[in-house]
Amino acid sequence: MTEIVPITAVDTIYFGGEIVTVDDARPSAEAVAVKSGRIAAVGDLADVLVQAGDDTRLVNLRGRTLLPGFVDAHSHLSLIGFQAGTANLLPAPDGVVNDLAALQAALEAWTDTETGRTWNWIIGFGYDDAQLAGLAHPTRKDLDAVSVERPVLVIHQSSHLGAVNSKGLELLGYDESSEDPEGGVIRRWPGTRVPNGVLEETAFLRHGGNQQKTSTKRNAAG
Repeated sequence: MTEIVPITAVDTIYFGGEIVTVDDARPSAEAVAVKSGRIAAVGDLADVLVQAGDDTRLVNLRGRTLLPGFVDAHSHLSLIGFQAGTANLLPAPDGVVNDLAALQAALEAWTDTETGRTWNWIIGFGYDDAQLAGLAHPTRKDLDAVSVERPVLVIHQSSHLGAVNSKGLELLGYDESSEDPEGGVIRRWPGTRVPNGVLEETAFLRHGGNQQKTSTKRNAAG
């Protein structure tokens, strides 16, 4: 059965491949017609071609699969791929990091992986201070225990903050003279201006993406 919206000639008709409708009542179709960015017809090729005009573009999929457009404003697709390459710092049941010792062990184990040996930064993703023993974020001192030679970055599971070791702070240019960026916080040791390694929102985010780009080579500049 073909579903057609009565309109003037359509702009484009796709055919010649597997067309997935994501409709349980009609999971596949032979053709799809599009008019002004909206689906105008879905169904048998002969029925859909009725809506073609002189200026209609015919696209032969040549056996390829056509899926509906997915509009997702908050999917973090690139972050999902990035996360797959980092140390798993998720708490139980998705991981084993429920205390600092486990977090440090996960980072150290990651450095012996193929990715860990080639990336410049030691990076872990998914820790949750609310599920760590002590209910606190790891600090630069905690991460210095993993390495003082390589920069270390751990990303909170919210992706809105993270923590770095002393080498990381050095490469990011954060010290006691640094001001908090607009919309962000550089956390300090109590009673001082010395960064403790925890970076919130823009203090973290303006650099977090850079680490994704510069971490693919061990000797890349931080």
